[in-house]
Amino acid sequence: MVAVAASFAIPSIFIKRDLPLPLDVTLNTVAVAPDSLVLMSRDERPHRTEVTLDCKMSTSVSDSAEKDSVATVDTLVKVFADEALIMEMTDSLHVNRESTYPVEGSANLQIITVENFGVGATKENTYRQGLTAFFPSNTEQRSYLYYDSIRQADYPLDYTGKEKIDGVEVYVYQHTLPAVYIPFSSVKTPPPGIDPEDVAPEPLVMEAKYLYTEPELSALGLDPEEIVTVLPYYSVDRLVKVEPRTGTVVDLHENYHLFLDTDEKRARATVDLGIRPVYRAIFDGDLRWDRPSREAAMALATPVLRREEVLSTLALVLKLIGVLLLIAAAVLFAARRQQA
Repeated sequence: MVAVAASFAIPSIFIKRDLPLPLDVTLNTVAVAPDSLVLMSRDERPHRTEVTLDCKMSTSVSDSAEKDSVATVDTLVKVFADEALIMEMTDSLHVNRESTYPVEGSANLQIITVENFGVGATKENTYRQGLTAFFPSNTEQRSYLYYDSIRQADYPLDYTGKEKIDGVEVYVYQHTLPAVYIPFSSVKTPPPGIDPEDVAPEPLVMEAKYLYTEPELSALGLDPEEIVTVLPYYSVDRLVKVEPRTGTVVDLHENYHLFLDTDEKRARATVDLGIRPVYRAIFDGDLRWDRPSREAAMALATPVLRREEVLSTLALVLKLIGVLLLIAAAVLFAARRQQA
């Protein structure tokens, strides 16, 4: 009877168990956004350029000195506009290998540098709760907190359904963060090489006609001769696809809107009305991982899925053996009763 019980229980234990985040893993991805808008200077009339944005991201997982259950996740992001580096971000974070959530109280560091403005932000040892590069194994069909690196805060990422990629089932998560003011003045420590006095640039002040096109002036209720003061506002639409058994992110699609506007109401109207702020865009691009990146991400999950498939087959065989053992035991029991 012990053998029968084991034939049913052991396969399920191996198949359903949580998988710790693997160590010594590196994923390199490229997201491309053609026809993007980038603000290249802060002169009398801001110069915007229609460019192809390339976002190159490298994420690596390594052992942590804290304990075996903790891993260090290091991410380097470089954004290029027609091959010119315009933004760089480094992020280092300790996560729990089982849940993939940040370890409370552990060290973390994030540095963002905007090259074309010579400004940036450094955040060190801040309280973070949201997921970033990885989801927990056995990902559930529910909302998860997700960390937005530009707002530097956590927001719910909602489950919206599932689909198949090359025959593999994936879960889809999505959120839209409405436009909010990004306060450069909140920066506590400037990045290396940046003068603290240059971290918080002065607001841009000029006639509205130099910042808004005629259709924008009409839609947003502005007079062309009106003197306006504009500050940076930020919004993003984010879609994440996850292979649920391993928690591997296999596709990432982010539509960024970082632009200048007078206030939150007009900024949100700009996004809601689908207006492209051609003279106000600091960074406006619809970035999605290219096909090689999606394939590389799926390749991280594939070995585990193949092993799970083998275990599932083994489980079926062992359960069949268990049934046969039960039948054999019943036959033997009946035969012994007849002999008695």
